[in-house]
Amino acid sequence: MPTTRDAFEAGIDAVIADNTLSRGGFADAIRTVLTADFSNAEATAWVDAIAVEYNRLTIINNPTYNNLRGHIIAVTKDPALALWDAIQGTINGLAESAPAVRSAQLLELRELRDNADAALTRMDVLIAAEPAGSVGRLVKDQLRIGKQNLRDLKQNARDAIQALTGDPDG
Repeated sequence: MPTTRDAFEAGIDAVIADNTLSRGGFADAIRTVLTADFSNAEATAWVDAIAVEYNRLTIINNPTYNNLRGHIIAVTKDPALALWDAIQGTINGLAESAPAVRSAQLLELRELRDNADAALTRMDVLIAAEPAGSVGRLVKDQLRIGKQNLRDLKQNARDAIQALTGDPDG
């Protein structure tokens, strides 16, 4: 499940691969990770807000993408990610981060919903394969309880997706 960290890491990787990468290119790299309802304009606004926050924290000395890019190139990937880890809570709290955080949440919820379906199918196979007898009956009962828990988990994921998008299957 992708996170905002994963998205920023994609931007870091893109900048390190191309030291002249534009702000739009950085935003495009982010959008390769945050693919759920995250527009190019939102990604670009997020990059700008990150640069402003880096400036506010005196990590860079000018709140522009070019300074953010220069910082990433200068410190290299691992230190840039370590810094991100240290300030991620602050970054995720920015108003411009809300669409990125929402995209990551949607991706996680959709993965959970889809994995629940696969697990339910597998549990049906396990129930059918369990031999008769008291132990088999006990195992089947526990698997059925597990199936109900998975159905509940799937429904909770669908409800959360619907709250975010208006469509539980979207």
